[in-house]
Amino acid sequence: MKNWLSKFESLGENCEFGFVQRALGINTSSLFRWAFVDSEDAICEAISSNFSGGFVFENLEPAGAGTMVRDRKLQIAFHSKQASVQHGEFWEFVHSNSERALLFKEERKKFLYLAGKFIFNLEKNDQIYVLKRNQGIKDDAALRVHKTISSRGNGRVLYVVEATSSNQPGTVEKVVPGLVKGFIDRFAPIDQSDNPSLSCWESILQSASKVFQEESTTIHNSSAPLMFSQSTNSVEQLYDLKHQTKAKPAWFGHLVEEDQALYELLSPSSHDGDNPFFDKEVYAKNLFSLTGEKLPSSENALQHWFKIGKKKRIVPTRFFDENYYIETNSDLRNANCFGFVHFVLHGNNEGRKPTEWFDGEYYSKNYAGARDYHHFLTTGASLGYFPSYGTERLYFLLKANEKFSLEVFALLITIGTDPNFRLNSSKLEALSLIFMPQWHNANGKIINSFFHYIFNDFNSNNSPGPLFDTEIYRRKALEANLPLTGLSANAVLHWLCYGFEARIVPTERFDEAFYLRQNQDIAASPDWAFIHYVQHGLYEGRPGLPGRGFNQAEYPNATFTYQHQRWFEEDFAKAYDHNLEVVPEHLNDRLEKALKSEQIKEIFLKAQALDPAVGQIEDINLFMLPPYYDEYSSLHSIMKSRLPRLQYDSVVCVPWIRLGGADLVAGLLAKSLLRLRPEEKLLILRTDSPLFERSDWIPDRADVVDISDLIAQLGYERGVHLFKVLLSGIAAKRVFNVNSKLCWIAMRDHGSYMAKCFKNYAYLFCWDRLPSGLRAGYPAEFFAGTIDHLAACFTDTEYLKRELGDLYLLPPTTLKKITPLLTPAQSVLRLPAVAREVAWQKDPSTRRRVFWGGRLDRQKRFPLVIELARRMPDVEFFCWGASVLDEPLDLSDAPSNLLMQGTFKSFDDLPLSNAGIWLFTALWEGMPTTLIELATRGMGIVASAVGGVPELITDETGWPIAEDASVDDYEEALRDALKNPQKTAERAEALQRHVEYRYNDSVYDSVLSEQLKLESEQ
Repeated sequence: MKNWLSKFESLGENCEFGFVQRALGINTSSLFRWAFVDSEDAICEAISSNFSGGFVFENLEPAGAGTMVRDRKLQIAFHSKQASVQHGEFWEFVHSNSERALLFKEERKKFLYLAGKFIFNLEKNDQIYVLKRNQGIKDDAALRVHKTISSRGNGRVLYVVEATSSNQPGTVEKVVPGLVKGFIDRFAPIDQSDNPSLSCWESILQSASKVFQEESTTIHNSSAPLMFSQSTNSVEQLYDLKHQTKAKPAWFGHLVEEDQALYELLSPSSHDGDNPFFDKEVYAKNLFSLTGEKLPSSENALQHWFKIGKKKRIVPTRFFDENYYIETNSDLRNANCFGFVHFVLHGNNEGRKPTEWFDGEYYSKNYAGARDYHHFLTTGASLGYFPSYGTERLYFLLKANEKFSLEVFALLITIGTDPNFRLNSSKLEALSLIFMPQWHNANGKIINSFFHYIFNDFNSNNSPGPLFDTEIYRRKALEANLPLTGLSANAVLHWLCYGFEARIVPTERFDEAFYLRQNQDIAASPDWAFIHYVQHGLYEGRPGLPGRGFNQAEYPNATFTYQHQRWFEEDFAKAYDHNLEVVPEHLNDRLEKALKSEQIKEIFLKAQALDPAVGQIEDINLFMLPPYYDEYSSLHSIMKSRLPRLQYDSVVCVPWIRLGGADLVAGLLAKSLLRLRPEEKLLILRTDSPLFERSDWIPDRADVVDISDLIAQLGYERGVHLFKVLLSGIAAKRVFNVNSKLCWIAMRDHGSYMAKCFKNYAYLFCWDRLPSGLRAGYPAEFFAGTIDHLAACFTDTEYLKRELGDLYLLPPTTLKKITPLLTPAQSVLRLPAVAREVAWQKDPSTRRRVFWGGRLDRQKRFPLVIELARRMPDVEFFCWGASVLDEPLDLSDAPSNLLMQGTFKSFDDLPLSNAGIWLFTALWEGMPTTLIELATRGMGIVASAVGGVPELITDETGWPIAEDASVDDYEEALRDALKNPQKTAERAEALQRHVEYRYNDSVYDSVLSEQLKLESEQ
């Protein structure tokens, strides 16, 4: 075997390089060798996350060819024994889920092994990762992969593209240190990846190997701690190296010094990808528009701009407003200055505004100090950041909930600079108030509909919505003696320029005097009543005209109200669709007939005789008719529409599904219920937040529905009403509360009613602790007020049952309701145990490492870890975590042997076999799932004996440290564990057996099953 070839490792896209390696005698297995990868971004994301959540059963789908599965999360396809067949356009698995599960179990072991091996090589060795894609790889994509690889260790990247006329096949060129680009004569066809151009590949590999060997400067610090090496060069520095080596064109030398500086800021090579300040297409368009000249196809666009365009002051980008820049900078008005050039060279760094739609101070304040315009154009816009208060307010007034984008930003600038519109921010704000998307494109996004109206209908005198009537406005404008300029050509523009300021109401659908009489809360306000109506009154159900009718409740924060529905019916009779729960018109007709009847008049006369305060029937304008006056009725319909089915037997309420232990327990509970009652239907209800980060924890047969947005609009107290209606409507048999605050409030305030409708269950995990030491949290807030109405209260420890019984002096009948339901482990036992592997290792340094992981918050007591590191300078402390609930800790004076490693998603991502012991230091706890998962892996553990931890960690299974122990006690336990790896292994294996016996699905199902059987007796 050629030893130099063993350094190369595939990154996809397919199996071609694997066949190259096989032909050259390299048969070492690797994760990507026989894999298909969707994109370079997928590679970066997978590596950055340490393949977290990868190759999970629920995320696998047939990938075609009959012998592959694709991981939807990682966007990578692997060869698999989980065979599939094609039916029409789709592929389906051949095996049943239970058969697949057996195959999956073995394949997941292989995946975890290869992923662990990949991370190990990435962080410990100097591999050369080979990247290829038949349709080509862009340089910026290769740089992103290189950035990801180089941030983790000493890995290098070779990316291969098809050679052009200017590149010789089989050659390579250095891009930046650690990144080489190779040129091949051809790639193997996708369906014939075993037919590579072998001689050309070998030549590329030899040349690349030579380049990497000759690199005189090592980019990475090879003396960094094992598996945690850090790059000495930032990505920006790598880019600088790239730019410094980028050859300048010959004409660059003819530029004056200022233009050379300008070139550096405008050339594509000065940015990762396209330069937002110079767009060839925009320049060509503006050149033709202003001069009638076409950009010569043979000439470099930037060179042409320096030669011609700059002199003619042609702005080569959509993202700059020349007139605005000059007008708003008084020092430039009389300086005969080309504003664009001034901004690129000076104004951007000085914080000047390139357009009225970008405000550096606003952007900096709202987006973590990123004030630079370039940051917004290249990063912020893609993340949906608003560049100014004006853009955010425009979205608010339009009630647009879609993401802000660079294209929207460019259109706003165009609308302000194009002579066909000249609509600045104040005019657009006024227009947005009377714009109604359903009048133009009811099915499109609101912001797209708004722009479509401006570019297609605005100059055609088409109304922006139901509250603008062209003829009525023209008549009122003439009566008010407003300027006639443009009135006939574009009435909407005329209103924006003159009518808005003159407070001309452009419709007969609003009576300002009536509105002020009816709404005394705004009568004294200097603000225009019409604007209050379109912005607030419409959505609050306030009538704009006198008249009698039924009180129609409005959906909170709606964009299309009952009144809009009526206007839409009037304006577009043929297109009208009853899609809201509104009072039918025939009932309004019946109301009028009833009010005119002699019977009603007689009833009122009798009522007035009894109580004169009843008043006159003619003075009553609003009448109640169920269910239309109920403000919740529309929300009920929306909530009902989200349910995949109309009946559920069990409902599991969660605040969200994130990364917490309670979220995991909710998924385990759902799986157990479906195992015990497979014929029943189960709903998981997210009540407090839409976050849904761990779909892999949820069983496929469970429906997951989010109502948190509806609850947020109402608040918890009013949202409880909506929640109760949902539970009653689906005829639930039982409701489980797993940390849902909404459900806790409902059980506390309406527990007696809920207990009559269905069985109520709740989970409690542990107390919180205030700085004073007093207990707090859900047990303190809700237990006493709900236990009488619960069929059972589950805990994940015996400890909490004892605590609640002692604290509240519970009688036996109530204490019996508290049922410990021990959380089953989610991982199979690792054999051999991690601690046993450590004991076998010859490298004694492994036995001088302590691992710690958790939130850097008060509960987890990280200052204790820092103190231990100071007292044990001969031991390395590798720590994972971040501050979540508390302010970030100041670690500037932490000892050098305390090594922070960021965060992690799975213990499988951590090199556990390189540590002597795991340290757990919580100040209070229930039963931490982290310890259960570490136990399955056979990790030696030193843990604070708080909460339910002693049920897991004893003197036989680890090193429990008393709640009132000192730092000395922790140090003594750590040194004992590190010094005696055999003892550590024995205790870790005992812990594995303990967890295998008590913390498993069978035990969990058995306890839950017995509880469910009691339902018929209660």
